[in-house]
Amino acid sequence: MSEQLVSKENLSLALAADIFESAYLSVTDKNEGGFTVSEGGRSARITIDEKGKRFVCFRALYRPKAGTTHAQRVDYINKVNESLITVRAEIAEHSDLNAFVFDYYLWVEGGVTHRNVVMAFKAFLATLEGALELDAEDVIA
Repeated sequence: MSEQLVSKENLSLALAADIFESAYLSVTDKNEGGFTVSEGGRSARITIDEKGKRFVCFRALYRPKAGTTHAQRVDYINKVNESLITVRAEIAEHSDLNAFVFDYYLWVEGGVTHRNVVMAFKAFLATLEGALELDAEDVIA
């Protein structure tokens, strides 16, 4: 894998997709807003900060199980945010989305290697597994 740096000067969706494809990860659903990367049965949407080109965002969405209460959902999200500081978790009930949202921002200001991007994504997926394991009340569908 290339040791070239990704920085705000060269960050683009095309470059990010190439980095993941070069690491033999499945890249699908490419469009102008981002793309999806999958590994080991988990996937995340990849977007970048188009305006300032400061970061790459990894985001995964999960639907709440029907019949769960708002209080159960909030308890779960609070548990995730208290236990796993490397990922942000929130409930997107305020929109048509109605999902649990997990995300992580990899800042590229100053430069990061292609390997850093891939390893950060893999760390995000590992942390996501930890978040899903915290679902003791079975609130995720």
